Amino acid sequence: MKGLISLCHGLDLKVVVEGVETLDESENLKIQNVDYLQGYYFSKPMKKEDATLYIENDIKKD
Repeated sequence: MKGLISLCHGLDLKVVVEGVETLDESENLKIQNVDYLQGYYFSKPMKKEDATLYIENDIKKD
């Protein structure tokens, strides 16, 4: 996985990992410099409107 992440970054691509289900997976992938994580650990699938609110609320936290 590390080599693939390196290759993508070398090509100026962002790396997205889907299917993250645990804190351990999330932390391990962050250490490997993955750009974006997605999965049940963060949220179950939701409607577009709910996802928009989720993102807007997350941005306001920063």
